[in-house]
Amino acid sequence: MSAVVGVIIVDHGSRRRESNEMLHEATARFAAQSEFSIVEPAHMELAEPTIAQAFDRCIERGATEIVVFPYFLSPGRHWTEDIPRLAAAAAEK
Repeated sequence: MSAVVGVIIVDHGSRRRESNEMLHEATARFAAQSEFSIVEPAHMELAEPTIAQAFDRCIERGATEIVVFPYFLSPGRHWTEDIPRLAAAAAEK
């Protein structure tokens, strides 16, 4: 049986609703143009859905494998440390 892949696209998150909506729009565009049927947005902090909530949503939609894609301009501590830590914690549930 082949894996059903879910994709989580993660940005930093903001207190500004308009900033968070940008990720939701980018996620919708990616989902429409990709081969993946399960694509969810997540914010690392300051807003929902969180990475854990996006993991739960992917599993609810049938994902058996989840890929987390950081949506940042350049790599840094969030990309290399925080997101992998939060994703690992969500995967343990």
